[in-house]
Amino acid sequence: MNPASPSPAQSADAPFISVVIASVNGFPWIGACLDALTTQRGGIPYEVLVLDRCGEAVRSEIHRRFSLPEIRVMPVDGYPSIPKLRAIGMSAARGRMIGILEDHCNVPPTWFQSIETAHRAGHRAIGSGVENGAVDRIIDWGVYFCEYAKFMPPVQGGTGVEIPGNCAVYDRLALDLVGPEIRQEVWESFIHRRMAEEGVEFFCDPAMTVSHKREFPFSYFMSQRYHYSRSFAGMRLQTAPLSRRLVYAAATPLLPPMLMWRMATTIWRKGRRKKEFLLAVPVICIFLLSWAWGEFIGAVCGPGDSLARVE
Repeated sequence: MNPASPSPAQSADAPFISVVIASVNGFPWIGACLDALTTQRGGIPYEVLVLDRCGEAVRSEIHRRFSLPEIRVMPVDGYPSIPKLRAIGMSAARGRMIGILEDHCNVPPTWFQSIETAHRAGHRAIGSGVENGAVDRIIDWGVYFCEYAKFMPPVQGGTGVEIPGNCAVYDRLALDLVGPEIRQEVWESFIHRRMAEEGVEFFCDPAMTVSHKREFPFSYFMSQRYHYSRSFAGMRLQTAPLSRRLVYAAATPLLPPMLMWRMATTIWRKGRRKKEFLLAVPVICIFLLSWAWGEFIGAVCGPGDSLARVE
Protein backbone atom coordinates (compact mmCIF):
# COMPACT_ATOMS: atom_id res chain seq x y z
CA MET A 1 0.00 0.00 0.00
CA ASN A 2 1.07 3.57 -0.63
CA PRO A 3 -0.64 6.92 -1.21
CA ALA A 4 -0.96 6.07 -4.90
CA SER A 5 -2.46 2.70 -4.05
CA PRO A 6 -5.13 3.26 -1.38
CA SER A 7 -6.50 0.69 1.01
CA PRO A 8 -9.14 -1.62 -0.40
CA ALA A 9 -12.68 -0.41 0.18
CA GLN A 10 -14.20 -1.84 3.33
CA SER A 11 -17.54 -3.59 3.05
CA ALA A 12 -20.39 -2.85 5.42
CA ASP A 13 -19.81 -6.15 7.22
CA ALA A 14 -16.06 -5.63 7.64
CA PRO A 15 -14.79 -6.28 11.18
CA PHE A 16 -13.54 -3.49 13.39
CA ILE A 17 -10.18 -5.20 13.89
CA SER A 18 -8.11 -7.70 11.95
CA VAL A 19 -5.42 -9.50 13.97
CA VAL A 20 -2.52 -10.80 11.88
CA ILE A 21 -0.50 -13.68 13.33
CA ALA A 22 2.59 -15.19 11.73
CA SER A 23 2.26 -18.85 12.72
CA VAL A 24 5.83 -20.14 13.01
CA ASN A 25 5.90 -22.06 16.30
CA GLY A 26 2.83 -24.30 16.17
CA PHE A 27 1.10 -25.76 19.22
CA PRO A 28 0.63 -25.26 22.10
CA TRP A 29 1.52 -21.58 21.61
CA ILE A 30 -0.82 -20.71 18.75
CA GLY A 31 -3.64 -22.48 20.60
CA ALA A 32 -3.26 -20.33 23.71
CA CYS A 33 -3.00 -17.20 21.57
CA LEU A 34 -6.23 -18.00 19.71
CA ASP A 35 -8.00 -18.98 22.93
CA ALA A 36 -7.38 -15.47 24.26
CA LEU A 37 -8.57 -13.81 21.04
CA THR A 38 -11.76 -15.84 20.70
CA THR A 39 -12.90 -15.14 24.28
CA GLN A 40 -12.75 -11.34 24.14
CA ARG A 41 -15.41 -9.32 25.93
CA GLY A 42 -17.62 -6.66 24.40
CA GLY A 43 -18.85 -8.33 21.22
CA ILE A 44 -16.54 -6.28 18.99
CA PRO A 45 -16.45 -7.57 15.38
CA TYR A 46 -13.07 -9.08 14.55
CA GLU A 47 -11.18 -11.45 12.34
CA VAL A 48 -7.94 -13.32 12.93
CA LEU A 49 -5.65 -14.07 10.00
CA VAL A 50 -3.25 -16.91 10.77
CA LEU A 51 -0.45 -16.93 8.19
CA ASP A 52 0.90 -20.44 8.68
CA ARG A 53 4.22 -21.86 7.56
CA CYS A 54 4.20 -24.77 10.04
CA GLY A 55 2.35 -27.26 7.85
CA GLU A 56 -0.90 -29.14 7.44
CA ALA A 57 -0.89 -30.76 10.90
CA VAL A 58 -0.98 -27.37 12.62
CA ARG A 59 -3.61 -26.03 10.22
CA SER A 60 -5.86 -29.03 10.73
CA GLU A 61 -5.63 -28.68 14.50
CA ILE A 62 -6.49 -24.98 14.30
CA HIS A 63 -9.54 -25.81 12.17
CA ARG A 64 -10.56 -28.54 14.61
CA ARG A 65 -10.25 -26.42 17.73
CA PHE A 66 -11.38 -23.07 16.34
CA SER A 67 -14.17 -23.72 13.86
CA LEU A 68 -15.23 -20.08 13.79
CA PRO A 69 -15.80 -17.88 10.75
CA GLU A 70 -13.64 -15.20 12.38
CA ILE A 71 -10.54 -17.42 12.20
CA ARG A 72 -8.96 -17.43 8.74
CA VAL A 73 -6.05 -19.83 8.31
CA MET A 74 -3.94 -18.87 5.31
CA PRO A 75 -1.36 -21.50 4.27
CA VAL A 76 1.86 -20.05 2.91
CA ASP A 77 4.17 -22.19 0.83
CA GLY A 78 7.88 -22.39 1.47
CA TYR A 79 9.54 -20.81 4.49
CA PRO A 80 8.82 -17.07 4.30
CA SER A 81 10.06 -14.76 7.03
CA ILE A 82 7.88 -13.40 9.82
CA PRO A 83 7.84 -9.88 8.30
CA LYS A 84 6.81 -11.38 4.95
CA LEU A 85 3.97 -13.34 6.57
CA ARG A 86 2.79 -10.20 8.35
CA ALA A 87 2.88 -8.19 5.12
CA ILE A 88 0.74 -10.83 3.38
CA GLY A 89 -1.72 -10.77 6.27
CA MET A 90 -1.95 -6.97 6.37
CA SER A 91 -2.70 -6.85 2.64
CA ALA A 92 -5.58 -9.34 3.13
CA ALA A 93 -6.99 -7.75 6.30
CA ARG A 94 -10.47 -6.20 6.09
CA GLY A 95 -10.66 -4.38 9.42
CA ARG A 96 -10.35 -0.67 10.13
CA MET A 97 -7.72 -1.52 12.74
CA ILE A 98 -4.94 -4.02 12.02
CA GLY A 99 -3.20 -5.72 14.91
CA ILE A 100 0.11 -7.60 14.77
CA LEU A 101 0.47 -10.35 17.35
CA GLU A 102 3.13 -12.99 17.93
CA ASP A 103 1.85 -16.55 18.08
CA HIS A 104 3.17 -16.96 21.62
CA CYS A 105 1.63 -13.76 23.03
CA ASN A 106 -1.65 -13.89 24.92
CA VAL A 107 -3.86 -10.81 25.18
CA PRO A 108 -6.11 -9.82 28.12
CA PRO A 109 -9.89 -10.37 27.75
CA THR A 110 -10.55 -6.63 27.27
CA TRP A 111 -7.93 -6.14 24.54
CA PHE A 112 -10.44 -5.40 21.77
CA GLN A 113 -12.39 -3.04 24.03
CA SER A 114 -9.23 -1.10 24.89
CA ILE A 115 -8.34 -0.81 21.21
CA GLU A 116 -11.81 0.51 20.39
CA THR A 117 -11.61 3.08 23.19
CA ALA A 118 -8.18 4.27 22.05
CA HIS A 119 -9.32 4.48 18.45
CA ARG A 120 -12.35 6.56 19.39
CA ALA A 121 -9.98 8.94 21.15
CA GLY A 122 -8.16 9.46 17.85
CA HIS A 123 -5.10 7.24 18.31
CA ARG A 124 -3.73 5.57 15.18
CA ALA A 125 -0.85 3.42 16.50
CA ILE A 126 -1.52 1.64 19.77
CA GLY A 127 0.54 -0.62 22.01
CA SER A 128 1.05 -1.78 25.57
CA GLY A 129 3.43 -3.40 27.99
CA VAL A 130 4.72 -6.97 27.68
CA GLU A 131 4.73 -9.21 30.74
CA ASN A 132 6.72 -12.44 31.06
CA GLY A 133 4.46 -15.48 31.10
CA ALA A 134 7.28 -18.06 31.30
CA VAL A 135 8.44 -17.57 34.89
CA ASP A 136 9.78 -20.96 36.02
CA ARG A 137 13.27 -20.93 34.48
CA ILE A 138 16.09 -18.41 34.65
CA ILE A 139 16.86 -18.86 30.96
CA ASP A 140 13.36 -17.66 30.05
CA TRP A 141 13.80 -14.61 32.25
CA GLY A 142 17.03 -13.94 30.38
CA VAL A 143 15.18 -14.17 27.06
CA TYR A 144 12.46 -11.84 28.34
CA PHE A 145 14.88 -9.19 29.62
CA CYS A 146 16.85 -9.27 26.36
CA GLU A 147 13.75 -8.72 24.26
CA TYR A 148 11.26 -6.80 26.38
CA ALA A 149 12.89 -5.21 29.44
CA LYS A 150 11.89 -1.70 28.35
CA PHE A 151 8.28 -2.83 27.90
CA MET A 152 8.04 -4.62 31.25
CA PRO A 153 5.22 -3.22 33.39
CA PRO A 154 4.82 -0.67 34.73
CA VAL A 155 4.83 1.19 31.42
CA GLN A 156 4.04 4.82 30.83
CA GLY A 157 0.57 5.34 29.42
CA GLY A 158 -0.27 8.05 26.93
CA THR A 159 1.21 9.38 23.71
CA GLY A 160 4.75 10.00 22.59
CA VAL A 161 6.06 6.66 23.84
CA GLU A 162 7.62 3.65 22.14
CA ILE A 163 5.42 0.61 21.60
CA PRO A 164 6.49 -3.02 21.10
CA GLY A 165 6.11 -4.58 17.68
CA ASN A 166 4.90 -7.97 18.88
CA CYS A 167 1.48 -6.62 19.94
CA ALA A 168 1.02 -3.40 17.99
CA VAL A 169 -2.27 -2.16 16.52
CA TYR A 170 -2.55 0.34 13.67
CA ASP A 171 -5.31 2.25 11.95
CA ARG A 172 -5.07 1.14 8.33
CA LEU A 173 -4.80 4.80 7.25
CA ALA A 174 -1.63 5.07 9.34
CA LEU A 175 -0.27 1.98 7.59
CA ASP A 176 -0.99 3.61 4.24
CA LEU A 177 1.37 6.43 5.22
CA VAL A 178 4.40 4.14 5.34
CA GLY A 179 3.98 3.27 1.67
CA PRO A 180 5.63 0.17 0.22
CA GLU A 181 7.44 -0.60 3.48
CA ILE A 182 4.61 -2.85 4.68
CA ARG A 183 4.92 -5.00 1.55
CA GLN A 184 8.59 -5.64 2.16
CA GLU A 185 10.41 -7.88 4.60
CA VAL A 186 11.16 -5.37 7.33
CA TRP A 187 10.95 -5.53 11.10
CA GLU A 188 8.40 -3.38 12.88
CA SER A 189 11.01 -0.89 14.11
CA PHE A 190 11.52 0.28 10.53
CA ILE A 191 7.75 0.69 10.04
CA HIS A 192 7.49 2.61 13.32
CA ARG A 193 10.29 4.92 12.30
CA ARG A 194 8.53 5.69 9.01
CA MET A 195 5.26 6.34 10.85
CA ALA A 196 7.00 8.74 13.21
CA GLU A 197 8.47 10.58 10.22
CA GLU A 198 4.92 10.94 8.87
CA GLY A 199 3.73 12.46 12.15
CA VAL A 200 1.96 9.43 13.62
CA GLU A 201 1.99 9.49 17.44
CA PHE A 202 2.24 6.23 19.35
CA PHE A 203 -0.16 5.58 22.20
CA CYS A 204 0.39 3.14 25.05
CA ASP A 205 -2.42 1.68 27.16
CA PRO A 206 -1.11 -0.33 30.13
CA ALA A 207 -4.48 -2.13 30.33
CA MET A 208 -3.63 -3.84 27.03
CA THR A 209 -0.49 -5.52 28.42
CA VAL A 210 0.10 -8.92 26.82
CA SER A 211 1.76 -12.04 28.23
CA HIS A 212 4.81 -13.28 26.32
CA LYS A 213 4.82 -16.99 27.10
CA ARG A 214 7.28 -19.42 25.60
CA GLU A 215 10.06 -21.61 26.96
CA PHE A 216 13.34 -21.42 25.05
CA PRO A 217 16.17 -23.96 24.97
CA PHE A 218 19.48 -22.18 25.52
CA SER A 219 21.11 -23.05 22.18
CA TYR A 220 17.91 -22.30 20.31
CA PHE A 221 17.66 -18.76 21.65
CA MET A 222 21.37 -18.19 21.02
CA SER A 223 20.67 -19.00 17.37
CA GLN A 224 17.51 -16.89 17.31
CA ARG A 225 19.28 -13.89 18.84
CA TYR A 226 22.05 -14.18 16.25
CA HIS A 227 19.68 -14.44 13.29
CA TYR A 228 17.46 -11.57 14.44
CA SER A 229 20.47 -9.32 15.02
CA ARG A 230 22.08 -10.22 11.70
CA SER A 231 18.83 -9.60 9.81
CA PHE A 232 18.32 -6.28 11.64
CA ALA A 233 21.82 -4.98 10.91
CA GLY A 234 21.61 -6.22 7.33
CA MET A 235 18.34 -4.32 6.80
CA ARG A 236 19.63 -1.20 8.52
CA LEU A 237 22.76 -1.04 6.39
CA GLN A 238 21.41 -2.47 3.16
CA THR A 239 22.17 0.63 1.10
CA ALA A 240 25.03 1.97 3.23
CA PRO A 241 28.51 2.37 1.74
CA LEU A 242 31.19 -0.11 2.74
CA SER A 243 32.94 2.45 4.93
CA ARG A 244 29.85 2.95 7.11
CA ARG A 245 29.26 -0.80 7.37
CA LEU A 246 32.82 -1.35 8.54
CA VAL A 247 32.57 1.40 11.15
CA TYR A 248 29.30 -0.12 12.39
CA ALA A 249 30.92 -3.56 12.57
CA ALA A 250 33.92 -2.19 14.47
CA ALA A 251 31.55 -0.72 17.09
CA THR A 252 29.66 -3.96 17.79
CA PRO A 253 31.95 -5.02 20.69
CA LEU A 254 30.45 -2.06 22.58
CA LEU A 255 26.95 -3.52 22.32
CA PRO A 256 27.05 -6.05 25.20
CA PRO A 257 28.09 -3.59 27.96
CA MET A 258 25.84 -0.84 26.57
CA LEU A 259 22.78 -3.13 26.35
CA MET A 260 23.43 -4.62 29.78
CA TRP A 261 23.62 -1.12 31.28
CA ARG A 262 20.36 -0.16 29.63
CA MET A 263 18.62 -3.28 30.93
CA ALA A 264 19.91 -2.83 34.46
CA THR A 265 18.93 0.83 34.68
CA THR A 266 15.48 0.00 33.25
CA ILE A 267 14.88 -2.79 35.77
CA TRP A 268 15.96 -0.60 38.70
CA ARG A 269 13.86 2.31 37.51
CA LYS A 270 10.77 0.12 37.26
CA GLY A 271 11.45 -1.28 40.72
CA ARG A 272 10.47 -4.91 40.11
CA ARG A 273 11.93 -8.24 39.04
CA LYS A 274 15.37 -7.27 40.35
CA LYS A 275 16.03 -10.74 41.77
CA GLU A 276 15.13 -12.45 38.51
CA PHE A 277 17.33 -10.06 36.58
CA LEU A 278 20.36 -10.61 38.81
CA LEU A 279 19.97 -14.38 38.58
CA ALA A 280 19.67 -14.13 34.80
CA VAL A 281 22.73 -11.89 34.30
CA PRO A 282 25.11 -14.78 33.36
CA VAL A 283 22.83 -16.06 30.57
CA ILE A 284 22.01 -12.52 29.45
CA CYS A 285 25.73 -11.83 29.01
CA ILE A 286 26.06 -14.84 26.73
CA PHE A 287 22.95 -13.85 24.77
CA LEU A 288 24.40 -10.37 24.28
CA LEU A 289 27.55 -11.84 22.77
CA SER A 290 25.40 -13.64 20.21
CA TRP A 291 23.51 -10.38 19.65
CA ALA A 292 26.72 -8.46 18.95
CA TRP A 293 28.14 -11.20 16.71
CA GLY A 294 24.93 -11.21 14.67
CA GLU A 295 25.10 -7.46 14.15
CA PHE A 296 28.78 -7.71 13.20
CA ILE A 297 28.10 -10.34 10.53
CA GLY A 298 25.02 -8.47 9.31
CA ALA A 299 27.04 -5.29 8.88
CA VAL A 300 29.89 -6.98 7.03
CA CYS A 301 28.10 -9.69 5.06
CA GLY A 302 24.47 -8.61 4.95
CA PRO A 303 21.41 -10.47 6.29
CA GLY A 304 22.01 -13.73 4.43
CA ASP A 305 19.10 -16.12 5.10
CA SER A 306 18.76 -15.02 8.74
CA LEU A 307 15.43 -13.24 8.23
CA ALA A 308 13.65 -16.48 7.30
CA ARG A 309 15.25 -18.32 10.24
CA VAL A 310 13.82 -16.08 12.94
CA GLU A 311 10.91 -17.72 14.81
